Amino acid sequence: MSLKHLPFFTGGSRIALTLVLLLPLLAPASQRDPATPANDEQRSIFIAAEAALKAGRMSRYRQLKQQLKDYPLYPYLKYSELQRSLHLQSAAAVQRFLAEFTDTPLSEQLRNRWLRLLAKNNRWQQYLDYSTPSDGNITLRCHRLRALIETGQSAQAFQKVEDIWLHGRSRPKACNPVFKAWQEAGLLDEDLAWQRIELAMNAGQIRLTRYLRRFLSEDERPWVEFWIEIHHKPQRLINHPYLKKTHPYRNAILAHGIRRLARHNPKRAFMLWQAERKHPGYSDEQKLSVIRTLATHLAKQPGDGLETLFETIKPSLKLDPTLSDKQFRIALERHNWERVIGTIRQLPQPEQQQQRWRYWMARALIEIGQEKKGVKLLKDLAKNRSYYGFLASDRLGNPLNMEHESLQVDQAELARLSHLPGMQRARELKILGRHLEARREWNFALRGASRSQLLVAAELARQWEWPSQTIFTLAKIRHWNDLELRFPLAYRSLINQQAEALNLETAWIFAILRQESAFVPDARSSAGALGLMQLMPFTAKAVARRQGQRLMNKHELYQPETNIRLGASYLDSVFRKMQGNPILATAAYNAGPHRVAQWLPSQEQPADVWIETVPFSETREYLKRVMAYTMIYFHRLGDTPEQLPEIWSRPISAKTSDQES
Repeated sequence: MSLKHLPFFTGGSRIALTLVLLLPLLAPASQRDPATPANDEQRSIFIAAEAALKAGRMSRYRQLKQQLKDYPLYPYLKYSELQRSLHLQSAAAVQRFLAEFTDTPLSEQLRNRWLRLLAKNNRWQQYLDYSTPSDGNITLRCHRLRALIETGQSAQAFQKVEDIWLHGRSRPKACNPVFKAWQEAGLLDEDLAWQRIELAMNAGQIRLTRYLRRFLSEDERPWVEFWIEIHHKPQRLINHPYLKKTHPYRNAILAHGIRRLARHNPKRAFMLWQAERKHPGYSDEQKLSVIRTLATHLAKQPGDGLETLFETIKPSLKLDPTLSDKQFRIALERHNWERVIGTIRQLPQPEQQQQRWRYWMARALIEIGQEKKGVKLLKDLAKNRSYYGFLASDRLGNPLNMEHESLQVDQAELARLSHLPGMQRARELKILGRHLEARREWNFALRGASRSQLLVAAELARQWEWPSQTIFTLAKIRHWNDLELRFPLAYRSLINQQAEALNLETAWIFAILRQESAFVPDARSSAGALGLMQLMPFTAKAVARRQGQRLMNKHELYQPETNIRLGASYLDSVFRKMQGNPILATAAYNAGPHRVAQWLPSQEQPADVWIETVPFSETREYLKRVMAYTMIYFHRLGDTPEQLPEIWSRPISAKTSDQES
């Protein structure tokens, strides 16, 4: 999985971190822990104060709050107190909080809540006082446009509506009054309606498309019906009477239908495209969308349809990166080494220097007998600590190059940074197990930080035993060479315990966990996978049942011990399902065993070829990272492999008759 789902804050800082360096050193600090943390008694009082506030025991709450004025999380009590009765608060009270705590993410959170309340109560002039044109949330943007309309500034608002309208999915309800006013002003024409219909159809949003028909004339609506019809039943496109008609969106509709047909009947779709591609008016983008889809599905078919398709492509389109990549992977899967070389040589010269293309150029040259040239490329690649660098080293019989370089930071600056109020709040929240809020504070405090300051922050996160923030902070500045910081050994005892019990490699479990969550214990993917090893709740429950246990609540998956136990057990189960092949098991952990069974080759494939030709780009990259991370974790655990372990370079066996069924 990608980590796009993690809630990080971005943007310019309101407080430059450089000012921190001007602060006096508040207290001596040890090498291990440069910040003096709040004591357990303060934390207990803070938790008790929160409980009193939640229960409405205000006298007790105020008594406890008085004891916490110097506690880092005091602003959180003030925030909770204010937002609990926000509908009763005056604008002055809100403004005081925003001014007093502007150096915290709480300020922005309260402002957003206040804006929603103002919109709910139709207090539009006040809304404009607190909102900004740069508000990124689409609901708040629509509220701001409505506020402009309601306060007599419609012309200014209408300039921004088209950008919000042109989207392939439904917009929040807050946008409806804005769209209505815009339409009533005569600014929503049929062309804009058709543009959004095209976006909706390409996003598969049929319900939205049906809604958008109302903005078209009676003469135009049958074309929308035609589009919906061939979306659901693309075979009806063949000999359809609308093929002979003209319409500005005819080609967009037919390109959509041919792409849909290619999924089920690629040969028929190709025949239709052969007749259709010379029809005037197809844009290069439309042609490429059809060709890419046809190439994907024709590659799975016997015969020369794919070769014929490539022959019909005009030279300028052959340079399309997506299409070039498809051509390369198809040639690789078929061991057509001459075409592999030809496809790589078509790429722009700078792109050819990327590790991926240099590796496959070397492999192809060796396969066609130009071993000297191929080996020279491999020797250069083997200097890199990377997936392709490790593959090159393995082919040469050389040790894997780890190129570790320890980060050195100034201890005085480390101490100064640790006393920044935002960093103190981040640490307290982490200690209390409030991981999301802790990350928000960390990222808010470091907005606008320089490269050198972020290096110091990464070391601080390590000393605070916060591996995820070490990883993410170094990634921001692309500092790759300190392997101790980038590949932590957090939860080592838990992982060792599971590795020994299941007879799995500890390094492999670490690599999976590092790729899945980067050590974020409360990670949650957009698909609903949870925790350190990103388990889907239904998968975790099934694994727990096999162990004779019950998972009472999905939130148990946020507990490291539970997540690692169930995650390692699931990894073991897919390892056994995949004939003890860690490459196949890694792919299955990411994409599911059923998909991987479908991807098995009809004939035995070298492992590197199979990985490069996996249909899902996400799984391809996942495999490369986990394989490289596993080798790095062998090194971190004191067992640097001289070469790739045999089990990681073993050929991928052909699909059996049982797997085909």
